[in-house]
Amino acid sequence: MAVIRTILGDIAPEQFGACDFHEHLIRSSGPELAINPWYDMSDVDAAGEELQDFIDAGGKSMLLMDPIGCGRDVPRMLEIAKRFEGKAHLVMVTGFHKGGLYDNRGHWSVICPQRQVVDMLVKEVTEGMDIYSYAGPIVERSSARAGAIKAGTSNQMITPFEQNALAIAAQVQKECGVCISTHTDMGTMGPETLKVLKDNGADMEKTVLCHTNKMKDTNYFLRMLDTGANLCFEGADRPMWATDTECAMNMLYLVERGYQKQILLSMDAGRNVWQKGYMKKEGKIVNGISYMLTDFVPLLRKVGVPEDALQDILVNNPARVLAIG
Repeated sequence: MAVIRTILGDIAPEQFGACDFHEHLIRSSGPELAINPWYDMSDVDAAGEELQDFIDAGGKSMLLMDPIGCGRDVPRMLEIAKRFEGKAHLVMVTGFHKGGLYDNRGHWSVICPQRQVVDMLVKEVTEGMDIYSYAGPIVERSSARAGAIKAGTSNQMITPFEQNALAIAAQVQKECGVCISTHTDMGTMGPETLKVLKDNGADMEKTVLCHTNKMKDTNYFLRMLDTGANLCFEGADRPMWATDTECAMNMLYLVERGYQKQILLSMDAGRNVWQKGYMKKEGKIVNGISYMLTDFVPLLRKVGVPEDALQDILVNNPARVLAIG
């Protein structure tokens, strides 16, 4: 029987509800924090406020996309999951981000035998995520297991480090049945990412490319969707990349051409400046994660996306992609 592997255990896919498919609540370490303080998201209470706001707007589930070595904090996320037990379903990832956030020569994912790295990630899915996220020689597995695997690629380039990480992701998927969800930097290299994954045996129907909506190119979207892969749109409230209307119209274009079973939606509010819970302390008003449901989904309705497509995008597609077994 198929299940979705949440932080607190396996659930039936029909329990999953409306999903934000690419999100961040806690980011407590990693190189991004050195780049900009807006990546410091280590406050459990602030994250809890943000999650509650999303629930109040009608949301039920999130896929948290913080991988090994880039912000993942298993203990804090487990604390949040327990606070919201019965109210929200949270899924975490194993795997890696884009190569620019790691030592491409000395990282253990490169210098260790690939088979052993695959085994390490498989154990995060089948046994429990390491509470230290494999940051050192001590491994202590938590009760929380990963429910998906992440890999990332660079802007207009897939480096050798990233090709290796994609190959690892494909092998972990073959052994565990988990979804692969990828970071495509500025939306580029989507078809090329899919080719590397497919060459390594990945299942396109359980593969999701994120951020490709930044390209705003419908032909580009079709090239990827025609492989059977899925696209996650997270363009709402991000005018620096596209207006809400541009994003909504591109989604409508794809729905009208029969791709509603391959589209997912998220906010990807991976900066504290994009979240109400974090900004409230500074007296600042921001839209927060709930904007996806309170403002963007109504816009999708307004431009003509039908209710059955919205049900697929928010509920059915995430549950199908994340189902294991």
